[in-house]
Amino acid sequence: LYQLLTEKYPNNLITKDIWGDLPILYAFWGNAPREVVQLLVESHKTYFPDHALDWGSMVVTLGEANAPDAIHNLFDMQQNHFSDQNTNWEECAVELARSEKASTETFQLLLRLSVVNRLDALGVGKW
Repeated sequence: LYQLLTEKYPNNLITKDIWGDLPILYAFWGNAPREVVQLLVESHKTYFPDHALDWGSMVVTLGEANAPDAIHNLFDMQQNHFSDQNTNWEECAVELARSEKASTETFQLLLRLSVVNRLDALGVGKW
């Protein structure tokens, strides 16, 4: 069904709702099956290869909703499939800290994710 919808109406992949969010955000937020998220990601890259996703906005939205599992899945997807699209994870953590809407667990996750790339670049694998 999702494949049919993305093939028939690909513009819906980049059509924002009244809150300014894209369907892919809701796939992460609703813990959609990995196959569905993968289909959305692949469809997005196929139909709109030059359209950058606003990862930071998605992270903040999920952070304010205290959805750490969704944030972690979003991080993995961004790193594995959209690594050319930069995201300032530290800035997202700071924005959530200022809003005071994120739980301690969510904030700590964002802090950990914000240093992953730095540690990888340094060749540090322990953490």
